Amino acid sequence: MPSDFRFLTLEITRFRGVRDSMLFDLDGSVVLLHGPNGTGKTSFFDALQWLFLGSIERLSAVRRRKNTEHIVNVYKSQKKARVVADVLLNGKRITLSRTGNYKNTTFEISGAAPAKLYGREAKEWLALTLLPHHPEALDKIFMVSGLLEQDEVRSVLQASAKDRYDQISILLGLRDLQRFEDEAREAANKAAKYTKQARDEFKEAEESVEIASVLVKKSEQEVAQLKPIEAYTEELSRLIKETPPHIQVELPTVPDTAEAFIFAQNCRQLSRSLKDGWSTLNEVQAELDGLDARPSDEQTDEAVQVLEEHTTVVEKLEADLGNAQELLRSAERDSQRVARLAAAAIPLLGECCPVCEQSIDPERVEARLHEISTGTAELIQHREAVNEAAAQVKLAQERRNESKVHLDVVQQAHRIWKELQQRKSQLKTQLSDICRETSEPVRFDALIPDEVVPDEVVRSLPSIIKWLNRFASSLEVYHHAVVGLQRLGDLERSRSELTEKKRNLEHIRKALGEAEAHEKDHKSLLAATTEARIKVTERLFETIEPLVADIYSRLDPHPTFTDIRFQHERYYRRGESHAMVSDAAAEVEADPLVVFSSSQANAAALSCFLAMGLGASGRPLPFVMLDDPLQAMDDINVLGFADLCRFLRTRKQLIVSTHDRRFADLLRRKLAPRDAEDRTVVHEFIGWHRQGPTVKTAYPSYETDIEQLLVQLG
Repeated sequence: MPSDFRFLTLEITRFRGVRDSMLFDLDGSVVLLHGPNGTGKTSFFDALQWLFLGSIERLSAVRRRKNTEHIVNVYKSQKKARVVADVLLNGKRITLSRTGNYKNTTFEISGAAPAKLYGREAKEWLALTLLPHHPEALDKIFMVSGLLEQDEVRSVLQASAKDRYDQISILLGLRDLQRFEDEAREAANKAAKYTKQARDEFKEAEESVEIASVLVKKSEQEVAQLKPIEAYTEELSRLIKETPPHIQVELPTVPDTAEAFIFAQNCRQLSRSLKDGWSTLNEVQAELDGLDARPSDEQTDEAVQVLEEHTTVVEKLEADLGNAQELLRSAERDSQRVARLAAAAIPLLGECCPVCEQSIDPERVEARLHEISTGTAELIQHREAVNEAAAQVKLAQERRNESKVHLDVVQQAHRIWKELQQRKSQLKTQLSDICRETSEPVRFDALIPDEVVPDEVVRSLPSIIKWLNRFASSLEVYHHAVVGLQRLGDLERSRSELTEKKRNLEHIRKALGEAEAHEKDHKSLLAATTEARIKVTERLFETIEPLVADIYSRLDPHPTFTDIRFQHERYYRRGESHAMVSDAAAEVEADPLVVFSSSQANAAALSCFLAMGLGASGRPLPFVMLDDPLQAMDDINVLGFADLCRFLRTRKQLIVSTHDRRFADLLRRKLAPRDAEDRTVVHEFIGWHRQGPTVKTAYPSYETDIEQLLVQLG
């Protein structure tokens, strides 16, 4: 094993699955941890990771909340966790310690210098000591070639092609070349950004020149079309002479630009107001014309009188009907009394008439008496009188309803006519207000204050509106002409500005060409750097590919895909690395994650992990920690792995765990020390309780293991 670094002890306090404090002896070329799942082995590896890195990424990623405590033991959550490791570094005993919780930690190193080192200074010293060629990569290298976590065996295969390429470059000692490539890429990106800015500036300058050219051309056309100012004043004078009746114009002989613009606006506003009022007035008049002749007051009174007369007739006939109904009811009561008297006398009759001695039928006599009592001439007369009176009442009511409807029609027509007349009067008043409130230069001269606009003015409104629009247009043309004449000086300034913008455009065009050439050079440099890095990576990786193949063959994960290699290539200006397995006999190549089972893929990933750690330039880390890498392996893979571990212990300090008792016994025998100076430490995790794991430590020797093996063989 290497002599420049070795873990001696590890003390874990209030960390993860350890409630109080536990001290582990790590002073051996091999440290084997074994025991059932859930007994604290992973907490041991988490403690080492937290000690070196200050975080446990796999736990941080699965927390439900960011403030969930995942470092301190749950039974000691109010205190802080502490992990301390004594290591032998270049023959000197050094103590590394970290104290804290999920929020913050304190890292400390003692024994490395006359004074203790803390925080960033301590981590930088440790990184520089372990990785003198690329200390800034300690975190990444620790997870790539130092610690292989449980359930993360295949991370080296599952990493993206770019990340895997960067990992390999770091492990091969190409950090400086990677930095140069990163700087070249950054410079190329900056050059591309500068070129884009120059291109945007050029486009903006082009647009500015185009706009200025259009404005100059438009100004030249406008100036070319301008007439002498006298032509426009003559047009105004002609329109003033054609002023319609009822209005007068007060306009200066030569109005200035501002006055002409304001006068034009006033005329437009007056025209719109008059047009709106006149249009609404015409609509009201059209509604009036669509009505029948206005109902007179006499017609209304006559309709009211007819309704009253019909109402009186109805009331008289209803009274007569009531009287007739009362007489009918009185006659019916008398008839009913006679009928009841006859009915009472029938039982008194005998079987024969005392006069004619004929037999008597009581039921027949009773029916006859009832018929006589209800069908008398008087009753019939009263019934006819009631029916006749009811018919007269119905006829009178119909005539009254007709007269009422007629009255409603007359009143409705009168109301509509009155409302329209009021609306017409209001509109004329509004028109009068508009005419009185006119602004310069137009005035109405035919109105007396508070007087409703005369009908002759209303009839003249169409011609007035038309003239106002013509006058406003003439004022606007005059305003535009005066402004145009004033812009003759501005035209020269515009031409001068256009010349300057064209000169600036040429300057930006030249700068853009230089920027594009600069960007092209940087892209070429980046492409050459990337290509060179890929070739160097391939050349250096060729030196460890036999090691990858050797480890892979020792694990022997697949019966036909017996070779493994890494393919390095350039993709979109970046290097990428792809792991591939091949069947040489069938000349077939495939991605191991696609064609392998879980155990086979784990074995392939483990071979890559170990090979990169062992074969990397300068041996980045002097230890390898494997947290239960055998979980998904079958017996054949485990035998190969046991033989591999015997090789690993000669190169690095090996810390490995397993949950399987049989595999642990196999590794214990395989990894027993082969000479008196070597040492193997076995920590058996028997169980776990609130205080933490129960651990039994043993120090097997080669002779002892041989004796036990002979006993087992009988």
